Amino acid sequence: MSKTGPWEFAKDLAISLLGQDFMVAISLLGAFAIYFIWKTKWNIPRKSILTVVVAAITLVLAYTAWIYQNSKQPPPAASEDLTKVPVSIDCTASSSTTVMPADGVLYEVSLAKYTGNADYLAQRFGPSGTEVQLSNKLQVIRRCHVINHGPIPIFNAELTLHLMFRGVIRDSENPSTTRSGDIMFETDWTIHPPTINVGQPGFVFYIVNSSQEFVFVTIGEFMTFKRPNSNDRHTTQLMQFPGFAMDFSPQ
Repeated sequence: MSKTGPWEFAKDLAISLLGQDFMVAISLLGAFAIYFIWKTKWNIPRKSILTVVVAAITLVLAYTAWIYQNSKQPPPAASEDLTKVPVSIDCTASSSTTVMPADGVLYEVSLAKYTGNADYLAQRFGPSGTEVQLSNKLQVIRRCHVINHGPIPIFNAELTLHLMFRGVIRDSENPSTTRSGDIMFETDWTIHPPTINVGQPGFVFYIVNSSQEFVFVTIGEFMTFKRPNSNDRHTTQLMQFPGFAMDFSPQ
């Protein structure tokens, strides 16, 4: 064995270890061991025992480092399931006056005792930023905000509103005070939000009571939708506050 051989090998090994290419380091150690055995025919001189010990220790350390390095690697990313889209909805109290959105289209659900096959999501059009009066000034309405937390837009969405209409009971001593009475009418409405893009601003619609009864509204647990370039319908569970319900005073 030439005197420069081990040093050249050590240099290559150090470069491999510093570069965290542990498989290359192991290959170099293996090649060195085979070369050493072939060269000495197992007649290992005393002065080479230390070299063999150092090589063996280095091999063990390199293999241990390689195992550790691979254990720190993140698992391969699973292919994304585009049929499972997290969608949230949040409905908050709002004044009856709002402004027309930037695109000039405002979406509204007007509650009434009606059932049938219809899209109950109406549209109003107007110049962006103009004031819109959705109900009388004393009535509280709801502003519902749907957000698509998935990776791509969704289309042709369908979600269900459950409506419960209750009669009005007036206080005999104070007729201006009212409370809800018996259930008079109950039904489910399906609304169809158009494209819901990813993230903000999402899709916004308003719910207004145009009836003479108290109305209690809950939103269905699930929503169906379509993906781009696909006619298949998919279902996702809406993220909303558990047991959330909205109540509306008479018009």
